[in-house]
Amino acid sequence: MPSIEIELIGKEREHYNTLEELYSFSNGSKVDSYSLAAKLRTTVDDWDRLQGGTGQLTLLAAYSLESISKSDLEGARASYLLLSPLFLFIRALNKMSRKDWRETVTACGILCERLVRNLFFELDRTSGTKVWETIKDAKFEDRNGRLLKELQERGFQAAGFHGSLGRIYFVRNRQGPHDVPPPEPIQAKISVNECLPVYVDYLAALTHLGINFPNLEGFIEVFSNTTQVRPALVFGEETTGPIPIREFITNVLFREGFFRDGKTSGEVISKLNILRRNYDDATVKNALRNLSTRRDAILSRKEKGKVFIYFERLPPDEYFKQLD
Repeated sequence: MPSIEIELIGKEREHYNTLEELYSFSNGSKVDSYSLAAKLRTTVDDWDRLQGGTGQLTLLAAYSLESISKSDLEGARASYLLLSPLFLFIRALNKMSRKDWRETVTACGILCERLVRNLFFELDRTSGTKVWETIKDAKFEDRNGRLLKELQERGFQAAGFHGSLGRIYFVRNRQGPHDVPPPEPIQAKISVNECLPVYVDYLAALTHLGINFPNLEGFIEVFSNTTQVRPALVFGEETTGPIPIREFITNVLFREGFFRDGKTSGEVISKLNILRRNYDDATVKNALRNLSTRRDAILSRKEKGKVFIYFERLPPDEYFKQLD
């Protein structure tokens, strides 16, 4: 592993504490603004070095440092909301660079938790409610469901965001029991790639709630470039394109038990659309046919009213154990 990555892994706690101090500052707590600005600059410089030392991220973060120096609490809050997910995403990239697939998907799941928490903070702040206090100890799927409800009530269409959060977190949530197969490299790659659209939706939701983000397009571009470049270094350039439909159905839908109750091709296509996987209908139907008719089939199919319904041929855990 490059020495810079080893160095920055050792500074994760320092970076985390700096961001939490920024959050306290944005809420009016007494914080030494000079010291905070220095620590935040160091944090962003570290992240920039990890991305190749282009200086782009440091330049984009100049607004955050200016907000602190001017005691601009609104600007500091926007900076925290913008930067705190980046900390967790960079942690996921570090784990992926070490080919620690389990920790990669776990870090992506923690990123989802942070996005949900931050949005509840803003919903409560702008609405004068205390929803987060009542739901913070609930299961993630319950928090995610409540967030969908709250955002839609305020006119923000969050169905895609909600679906992606749930899918990424599902992979993370299966990392506890030792009898559950560890995530495959393909799952780590999918989780990392899906962090970009959920981050963009998160920022769109915050903008809808009234948060102003200067240089927003620049930050999204940095996030996007990082999402593409780091997987290319780990997996090779040839694996950085779209995930083949057969692999996605097997390693995502089938693994998460999507076919347990039987699904039509239309339901599969709808699910893929929610997950922002825009395969054409013919490709999906052809993949389902292959996955249910070949000797190594993972699905079975039954015809009902001229429509095929696809079921698990055997439980996913049993199938993936056979591959270990």
